Amino acid sequence: MDAYFKVDVAITSSPPGVVVLVDGIPALTPFSLDSLIGFVYHLEATPSTCIDAIIYTFQGWQGTGAGATQDYKVHTLHTSVD
Repeated sequence: MDAYFKVDVAITSSPPGVVVLVDGIPALTPFSLDSLIGFVYHLEATPSTCIDAIIYTFQGWQGTGAGATQDYKVHTLHTSVD
């Protein structure tokens, strides 16, 4: 029998309140995914967003430097994607 382990993946942004698409489904940061280790999510940040009349432009994913879209593989530790 295979063993499957779950971890929490936190999706955050600075500032909070940015829409991120997870496998095409919109979610408002910050939020957490209860996921299986090894699962791959397709993440997409909006190019720009307006919060409290201030326009913010997406700069990149912390730690990966990836563009607005990336495929993120869940690792063995509880982790955060910023």
